[in-house]
Amino acid sequence: MGNFIISGVGPGMGCSIAREFKSHGERIALISRSDFGRKLAEELDSPYMNADLKEFSDAENVLTGLSERLGVINGIVHCAGGFFSTAGISEVSPERFLEALNNNALTFFNVAKVSAKIMSSKGGSITAISAARNVYYSSNPGYAAGKGAIVYMVRSLARELAHLNIRVNAVAPGFIRKDDCDGMEKEMRLISEERYPSVFIGRIVYELATNPLITGQNIEADGGVSSMIPSN
Repeated sequence: MGNFIISGVGPGMGCSIAREFKSHGERIALISRSDFGRKLAEELDSPYMNADLKEFSDAENVLTGLSERLGVINGIVHCAGGFFSTAGISEVSPERFLEALNNNALTFFNVAKVSAKIMSSKGGSITAISAARNVYYSSNPGYAAGKGAIVYMVRSLARELAHLNIRVNAVAPGFIRKDDCDGMEKEMRLISEERYPSVFIGRIVYELATNPLITGQNIEADGGVSSMIPSN
């Protein structure tokens, strides 16, 4: 049994990831901006702290505080993101672009920076949520930039932190349901237009967070939809 912190918990992926880790007997602590995270933490009998992870001081305070409560941290999963829309560049203001970039990329930077310090002596894993190609191809420029930044930070940090035995990976989901925290796994067809249950993402995140051989990877989990999109 290990100790894991899950940040940016919401009613879709974050919730399913938390339940997946709990189902394996792991000890978890949750971070969110919303009341949903607090309620889920109460249900799962897990420590909880509220924070805006765009603020480095908030990220540092909550991650340090939860690590002191749990003890040695084996991994941190970062789920915060959002600001998806299909608006094109002509419709997106510079302010909205920056909001989307910060909510995705800056929050991950802050969490990864603190996590590297927390796990520097014992090693561990940092796992982020990026986006599959079919998602960011359909999104606004800020969302695409934020998720793309996560992918390249993962690759850079995996190389930088390997000597500390800290692994860094990301999962790139396709379009998933955001209202199925308690949803059951069901049979899905490849190349489907149906949104995938978030429970599948939880399973992949758990594998990346706990498998000692995997680092520097961005695992696309979209049922093969992105492979049908031309590369040019």
